[in-house]
Amino acid sequence: MTQDIDRVIIDLIVPVYNESDRMVRHVEEMMEAVWQAGYRPHVVLVDDGSRDNTWRVVEALGERYEQVEGVRLSRNFGKDNAIFAGMHYTCGEAAVTIDSDGQHPPSLIPALLEAWRDGALIVHAVKRERKGEALGMRIRAAVFNYVMSRLMNSDQTGASDYKLLDRRVIEVLRQHETSNAIYRFSVANLGFTSTSVPMSTGPADRPSRWDLLGLFQVAIRAIMFHTDVPLKAFVTLMILVVALTVGLTITLIVALVRDSVPSGYSTLLMLNLLTLGITAVGLTGLAVYLKGTLDIVAGRSGAIVWQQTKVKR
Repeated sequence: MTQDIDRVIIDLIVPVYNESDRMVRHVEEMMEAVWQAGYRPHVVLVDDGSRDNTWRVVEALGERYEQVEGVRLSRNFGKDNAIFAGMHYTCGEAAVTIDSDGQHPPSLIPALLEAWRDGALIVHAVKRERKGEALGMRIRAAVFNYVMSRLMNSDQTGASDYKLLDRRVIEVLRQHETSNAIYRFSVANLGFTSTSVPMSTGPADRPSRWDLLGLFQVAIRAIMFHTDVPLKAFVTLMILVVALTVGLTITLIVALVRDSVPSGYSTLLMLNLLTLGITAVGLTGLAVYLKGTLDIVAGRSGAIVWQQTKVKR
């Protein structure tokens, strides 16, 4: 690194949603961690359509600290899109994406920066211990990460959105941003030099917003837009159905030649219904892919910015 460390700016991208009563302390802790590591913080607070007075708190923080910049989205676009939106307001040599609810310990930031100084372009904070998290949530998260690890051929055990990204990585993500992307899996697919730092997550200041339905929806998005498993599965099923159909057709032709039509038309009817069902599922999957393609071709943004506290350029 050719620049003096104390002049290097490190961005903190912090998505917030209804965090007015707990955000100030955590933001101050994040900035203090960056200062202690010898860098200059630049905080990008992305208000993801909060319904409380979060935006007023963001504006107040912007007035109090010149290092804080606020971005307000027009509605709730989801955490992943909020993070991607925040990347467009970074100005530092690297950026840390971190939650504002207290689960991601700011004290880990110096370790992330040290790994970055050692040459890693991506530094993952990996959960090794989950303090204060309900057993059901732990099980759901473990199952989800295990399934995604198998599907993506990359270890997602303990994966989180707490990461450090070099500026070059951020530039790539800006160019390939889509409204359906999931942040952690988008980063995992890049292939840049990366390392991980273990962390122990603290108890959140609020109950988790992730329920079973929410995790299921994220899983569908992850499987559809970050793997090719649905396409492979559909092709495999159709090959099996075609092979079975060919076999039954040959059997029927041979029977007709021998003038002995076999019974089993109910079986054929069931196979036809099965084929129609598989086709319907496959077409549904293709429709989802086409919708994602349409969003990309039409240039639909994952998030719409409504207001800003200040522009630091």
